Amino acid sequence: WDEAAYKWLMETQHKASHKQDMKQVAWFQQFFRGRLLSELTREVIAEVGEIKCKETSPSTANRYLATIRAILRRAALDWEWIDKPPVIKLYREAKRRVRYLNADQASILIRELPQHLADMVTFSLVTGLRRSNVTKLEWSQVDMQRNVAWIHGDQAKAGKEIFRITKRSD
Repeated sequence: WDEAAYKWLMETQHKASHKQDMKQVAWFQQFFRGRLLSELTREVIAEVGEIKCKETSPSTANRYLATIRAILRRAALDWEWIDKPPVIKLYREAKRRVRYLNADQASILIRELPQHLADMVTFSLVTGLRRSNVTKLEWSQVDMQRNVAWIHGDQAKAGKEIFRITKRSD
């Protein structure tokens, strides 16, 4: 396990979620440190998954289980360290409800905020940008004359540039 987890982390450093992967592997260490990959059976992994599911939500437990599944798949299919990876069952996740603020709710929210946050929330609502895109936005990415802001591909979750045009409501 230790060698496989380390090798997988080294090979996946390019991933945007690498820090999260390191956190997940570190959490697994308390259960798997020093164990052979052949000892990580479906049952052993399910027991550890249950522990994670009790600590967090089923969806978070699934993210952790997906990481161990990726490591074991690579150990079997790419490195040929084990014959085949165990089947790892994931938990049912609640269907997400998408909820939007209506104009009245948005106005109430903005009125209740301090001015610097009200401006940020207004900009976020108008552009539909994610929090990290708004908070990390630089002036070089804003054209006030054309009312345009853009997010570089390496800053966007999907890896594609984002352009947003906003109407001024002076």
